[in-house]
Amino acid sequence: MTNQEFARKLRTLADKWEQLPEQKNTPLLFVENSRKEDAVAIVKGIGGHWTKTITNPDHPYARVVYASRETGLEVSLYRDSLCKIIRPAQPAQYECEPLLSPDEEADILEPTA
Repeated sequence: MTNQEFARKLRTLADKWEQLPEQKNTPLLFVENSRKEDAVAIVKGIGGHWTKTITNPDHPYARVVYASRETGLEVSLYRDSLCKIIRPAQPAQYECEPLLSPDEEADILEPTA
């Protein structure tokens, strides 16, 4: 879809939105990007003040989200579009207390193949 086609759809949406009853929640327009260059063009092109958050920072598919309160627009990218891993996550290692003694476990556990 071209920018002109998208803008036309937004104008149509805006006309229909004005006819709705007032909303209790703040409407939000979400734009997902896979290319840093596209997100930069949108944020700089729209201008104004933005906030930046990282959603689910411990998740492999964490997102960097730029939000504009002035426009209700959120621009989202996967974190790996902007960030590089400088220290890989380490798998958790556990040290656990035994629930039963080895003899008690031998009496109740099924043999494993």
